Amino acid sequence: MLESLVLFVLVAAILVIFLHDFGKMLKKLFAIPGVALFLPLFLVSWVVVTFEQFFLWILLKIQIFLVASVSFLASLLPFTWGANMVAGVVLLMALTLLPMAAVHVWNKRRMFQAVPNVWLVGLFIWLALSMLLSLSLVSS
Repeated sequence: MLESLVLFVLVAAILVIFLHDFGKMLKKLFAIPGVALFLPLFLVSWVVVTFEQFFLWILLKIQIFLVASVSFLASLLPFTWGANMVAGVVLLMALTLLPMAAVHVWNKRRMFQAVPNVWLVGLFIWLALSMLLSLSLVSS
């Protein structure tokens, strides 16, 4: 543990000392055509492959939360037939629209203008949550 801390401090000190040179190197690297597209894609793919078990654990916890929320909402409904599906739709709508509305209101108060393409963020949230929720409803 102590060796890791020493190594981290050493690498951080070297990075701070040669920060200007690293900046020049990154500018030259990103000046190559296609690097701005493929380098972040490569880095994110590497992180996902390296920490796959951690990402799967996070997705499982989110799925458990979604199933528990759907069953809680379904227990509040006055009918039983189709209550899980109605609760799932209500939960998906709330978890997709409420964060987008909160960000929209917060940015309108702070900058007096709306965030461009906020619907795209909502679409990705909705897709991820609907995939997790539909997998849990199919498996149960």
